Amino acid sequence: MTVPIQLKCAICGGKNGHTFHTFRDFHFRTADQFDYFQCGSCQCLQTVNPSADYGAYYPDNYYSFNADDKTTVFSCVKWWMREVRNRYYRTGKGAIGRCIHRLLPNSAIEMFYSLGPVKNWKVLDVGCGNDALFLRHIAREGYSGFLGVDPYLPVAERTIGTGKIVRMRLADVKGSFDLITFHHSFEHIPDQQETLMKSKELLTPRGTLLLRIPTVTSFAWEHDGEFWANLDAPRHLFLHSEKSIRFLGERCGLKTERIVYDSNGFQFWGAALYKRGIPLNGKSAVGVKVLRLMFRLYYSIRMTKRIEQLNASSTGDTMAVFMHAAR
Repeated sequence: MTVPIQLKCAICGGKNGHTFHTFRDFHFRTADQFDYFQCGSCQCLQTVNPSADYGAYYPDNYYSFNADDKTTVFSCVKWWMREVRNRYYRTGKGAIGRCIHRLLPNSAIEMFYSLGPVKNWKVLDVGCGNDALFLRHIAREGYSGFLGVDPYLPVAERTIGTGKIVRMRLADVKGSFDLITFHHSFEHIPDQQETLMKSKELLTPRGTLLLRIPTVTSFAWEHDGEFWANLDAPRHLFLHSEKSIRFLGERCGLKTERIVYDSNGFQFWGAALYKRGIPLNGKSAVGVKVLRLMFRLYYSIRMTKRIEQLNASSTGDTMAVFMHAAR
């Protein structure tokens, strides 16, 4: 790539000591290449051109556009497993729920219950996707005061329980919320500072902002580099370090209360697929789909202890960042 002269970090404004990279889209296995740099100051890994139009890299079969809401025997079994697991998150009890958590973890629900939520909380989920899985979970648990927004929903509005999801940008949201969540959507947003400022404006005085994001402060980025599963170029525009996300929060008047590393087996099985030239998504033969499932099960079970070690040592490849308005 051609290195721009004194390229400025969009997070901290740093201009020196950057490391430059060129990545490919392994998710769909395209031939296109994308230029990134890692800031020499705050360590945020970011695309050189965050304002470019990357719409072509969000095809119809991108996972967040799918709505898995058909009632089948398989879906009923899957929801039963999810509810048993969620009960484990809520109570900390249940051997079966703990086993399901290891195979099918859901940090969104786990982090939600770690906050000790109450049923009358107003919850805003930004970038909820057409599936709106997090909101469907909490709706089944009896929570009602929620709103999901996403500018790319295929329908203008859809009801989920007593809540709803709306085709809308965060900038157009009004009201106040006890909890605002970004479940792996924040890294897709080009205007990082404006987004946090708007989120702060929408929080109640004692409200919480929860960002679940991939992080370069991780073993996976250091070890796998361009094959890091959560890199996801060009869709992930900003991949924060712990230092850069704290800095950005402070810049927007938000205090980082705690950070929990919540990575799972994807950091291993996703990289294993990419290194073998197997895309995560796209049109594939049945044999390839079975192979992906086998990789997922194998690494999720085999690497359980390693995943726990990485999260405990703050080197897992995803983190949950809890923020409040600075007082």
